[in-house]
Amino acid sequence: MRHLFLFIAQLLNFLFTVVNIRALNRSKVLLTMVTDFAICVGGFLIVKVIAEAKDWTEAISYAAGGACGSALAIYLTKHWDHEQARTPGSLHRADGAAPAHLGVLTQAKDALVSRVVKLVR
Repeated sequence: MRHLFLFIAQLLNFLFTVVNIRALNRSKVLLTMVTDFAICVGGFLIVKVIAEAKDWTEAISYAAGGACGSALAIYLTKHWDHEQARTPGSLHRADGAAPAHLGVLTQAKDALVSRVVKLVR
C-alpha cells in the first residue's frame, strides 16, 4: 500500500509541477496559485512518508510516479503549446530547444532521487 501511495503522491507532485510551470508561462494566476499550494502540501506529506522508507522498492515506486506524472501533465496540457507558439516568451526557442533554466528542474529531481536512494541504503 505504501508503494501505491508513493507512486500516486509523486505522480501528482510532478503533474502539479509541470502544470504550474506551464501556467506560469501563460500567466494563469489562479491556476498557478492552486498548483503552488498543491505542490507545497504534497511535498510536506511526501517528506514525512519518505523519511520512513523501508526499502529501495519504495524509492522505485516514488521515482516511477514522478516520471508518469510529468508525462501525464504534458499530455493534459499539450494544447497550450499550439497557443504558446504564437506568444512571446514561449518555453521553447524558435529552434525548438528548451531554455537552460528548465534544466534546474531536472537537477532538483535528480538530487531528490539521490537523497532517497541514500536514505534507503
